[in-house]
Amino acid sequence: MTHVLAEIVRLDLDHHRPVAGDSAQVERLKMIARTRQTLVWDRTRHAQRLRAALREYFPAALDALAAEKLELTDPDALELLERAPDPDRAARLSQSKIVGILKRARRRDVEARAERIQSVLRAPALRQPPVLESAYATVATTQIRLLVGIIAQLPGRDHQPPSPDRAPSQRAAVRGRAQRPLKMWRGCARSAVRPGPV
Repeated sequence: MTHVLAEIVRLDLDHHRPVAGDSAQVERLKMIARTRQTLVWDRTRHAQRLRAALREYFPAALDALAAEKLELTDPDALELLERAPDPDRAARLSQSKIVGILKRARRRDVEARAERIQSVLRAPALRQPPVLESAYATVATTQIRLLVGIIAQLPGRDHQPPSPDRAPSQRAAVRGRAQRPLKMWRGCARSAVRPGPV
């Protein structure tokens, strides 16, 4: 195959023209895309590690999030886990603090949801030895802080499907924020593919 291609270039050179290299705009777009993909992979990896740790010593936290349809990487889920990374601190977490966390994430029906979350977190369950719980909580807190930092650096992080918890006006605001980074990327793409002299 290599020999055939070489013969085509040698015999039909007049029928071919050099392929233009990528412009600076295309290289910029590729770099942004690669960086974003790396951050997405990092977010997934740390979320899996956090989930695995919680499953070992604090499964009630996963149950509470799942019951309220909260993703592990949602801002309110991460804040909740950072405030209550182990069963003891979760049992001491007041309902008013849970309400505040949900309100900051613009959830609806926060009072009822906070009550349900608190009930799950305080339910009796099998426990790991205190030393192990403390170690797991340290691991979980580290993963949470890494996730918060990664999510904050994700380009276009506002371009997420609107949460069904949000009111229509809030969903419209999210869509408006999401369109801004998309317009920027489209502008880069249009200028990058603009034909130049050959």
